[in-house]
Amino acid sequence: MLSLLYRKLVPETIRTQIRNLQYIFHDFLFCIKKAFNPKTNPKKTFKKSVCYIIPTTNITGGVAVVCEHLNRLQKIGYKCLIASTDNKTDLSWFPNQAVKVIPLSNNRESIEKYHTVVATGWITAYELLLLNVKRKIYFVQSDETRFYPMGSYLKHRVKKTYFFPFEFMTEAKWIQAWLKKEFNKNSFYVPNGINTKIFYPDTPLEPKLKNKKRVLLEGAINLPFKNMALAFSVVKGLDCEVWCVSYDGHPDPSWHCDRFFEKVPMQKMRQIYSSCDILLKLSTVEGFFGPPLEMMACGGIPLVLKVTGYDEYIINNYNALVTESANIQSIQEKLKILLNNKVAYSNLLTNAQKTVKNMTWNKSIKLLTSIYGSK
Repeated sequence: MLSLLYRKLVPETIRTQIRNLQYIFHDFLFCIKKAFNPKTNPKKTFKKSVCYIIPTTNITGGVAVVCEHLNRLQKIGYKCLIASTDNKTDLSWFPNQAVKVIPLSNNRESIEKYHTVVATGWITAYELLLLNVKRKIYFVQSDETRFYPMGSYLKHRVKKTYFFPFEFMTEAKWIQAWLKKEFNKNSFYVPNGINTKIFYPDTPLEPKLKNKKRVLLEGAINLPFKNMALAFSVVKGLDCEVWCVSYDGHPDPSWHCDRFFEKVPMQKMRQIYSSCDILLKLSTVEGFFGPPLEMMACGGIPLVLKVTGYDEYIINNYNALVTESANIQSIQEKLKILLNNKVAYSNLLTNAQKTVKNMTWNKSIKLLTSIYGSK
């Protein structure tokens, strides 16, 4: 309640400057920590051993990709480990999670036994910089400077990580090109796949409606770049049922929502996707677009805002609809095609199923093994 009142009374620009004092202090502490970091030779390790450092154990697409990488590598003989910077160990929200998770704190010696250690976000890149391991890789899943408001010192802290002396890896071609152009960093390209053992057409939580379509809005409401307020504005007044999934934040009381779901475990998402006909996803910041592909796999069609990474698998008017404008009326016109044109919807659905079949994880894991076995 107090934090909500604080956000309402204190302008964002002032809140940013207040937070900057804390972030600058954290940067100062890191510099001291690095200066006194013990310099030891990397330990003798088993070459086929990989540890990923994750920024959180909460439900996120980035952490799900980590789980896909490591669970699959572990099955083919790699020694795998996950270290969490939030120092929690519960990743049970990811189906059949089998890789050991340890807190990062006080486990440096265990982590340094691994041949390759991979940072998976800017916070974890700072932790990786302090470790003494044979091989350091930075798995960049987005331009994280875009996650923070103008004037935030965190933009500076994030940008510094893209100059760190690591090998780089990414999941999207736009990130690969951006790393090269902005930071002169070459990177390995390992695209994401879709796990059809997790995402497939399932029994709906409620039967689909015969007289109207059901639209799903998915994204963290408390993250402005997820554009959930715009998504609710688009569906307002349209002849459709509206469901919403958010892992952070609740819909404003003025937003119409027929059903709301919060912090849904991944294995339960397919029933929500399978209950809906259309996914309206209007994020302005993405690395590799996960939910639209998941919706395709569960038998629905996405309508997305043109955003970085969408073209990894989305083709406008082939397997989805893409809007280049954030104008409510223009998005509504696109959405009405999916709501009312049965032929267009059916054609998109057929092509979406073809896309899913081509997006297996097998190709990606082969690329990973070639990377991790190369040095």
